[in-house]
Amino acid sequence: MLSRTFVLTTVALSFATIGCGGKTDTATDTGEPADTDTDTDTDTDTDTDSDADTDTGETGETGSMDTALVGYYGEAEVEPDVSYIGFEDIYFRNAALGGVLCAYRYDAEASSTVTCDDCDWAFSVDMTPVGYETNEHPGCPGEGDYGGAATYVYGFGQYEYGGNTYDVLKYEYGGTWYDVALAEFEGSNFTYDWPSQLVYLY
Repeated sequence: MLSRTFVLTTVALSFATIGCGGKTDTATDTGEPADTDTDTDTDTDTDTDSDADTDTGETGETGSMDTALVGYYGEAEVEPDVSYIGFEDIYFRNAALGGVLCAYRYDAEASSTVTCDDCDWAFSVDMTPVGYETNEHPGCPGEGDYGGAATYVYGFGQYEYGGNTYDVLKYEYGGTWYDVALAEFEGSNFTYDWPSQLVYLY
């Protein structure tokens, strides 16, 4: 089951290295998967059994595996200290297979402002599940595998690294604020892309 439990990791984002909190924990991690086929292969080049093999299919076929980057992409109309209304997608992305393979959407709307000393603004944001925007791979999780309604605390501010300053999404967890993703805020338009982890889709 997909949960949105925060796990602190570190990833490279653009030119900056920012502490990235992966909210998603999946059962399909990048460890070496077990071979689950039941046929008996007698050598490395000739399969002499009569059953149908399911472990060497083309991409997207039964038994095939593709890696995907799991992350969170969001857009919102923001009036600082007043309102935050938009959406967040949990995505599974593989550029070699055409980009986003799975994208499950949540409506996002602020329920209150919160205090963040290092933020330009910050809100408690209610996430309400909507459903799939993109479902292009047989390994995309079932809709029931995504978490239900939840509330997260987001902010917008700056992060300094290597003598440069970056605009970032800030995420509060357990009383601590983390700089988790590069973000843009122009006028009232706020966007972010928060990569989390690599998983297998199969």
